[in-house]
Amino acid sequence: MNTNTNPKLSEALYQARKRSGMTQDELAEALGVTHQSVSKWENGECCPDAQKLIAIAGIYGISLDRLCGGDPPEPGTYPTAKKRPSRKLPLLCGI
Repeated sequence: MNTNTNPKLSEALYQARKRSGMTQDELAEALGVTHQSVSKWENGECCPDAQKLIAIAGIYGISLDRLCGGDPPEPGTYPTAKKRPSRKLPLLCGI
């Protein structure tokens, strides 16, 4: 049974390649992989590693967020770290 590992990513990879006008063979050659690897990524049989995703985004001239099927988050939407209360330590000079 073939289970799509990440349907959103595989569809985004396929659509980005189609928009670029590249064939699977051309993308594979640019990345130093086989066209079978590109096919497996687009069919959801497996996912490219992080280095390949970065390279693919660069080839297509799009952000990694866009390539992975989403838009970059709006500024300020990331959770922020809670500030810990500062503790004042006594200054010990010459004791």
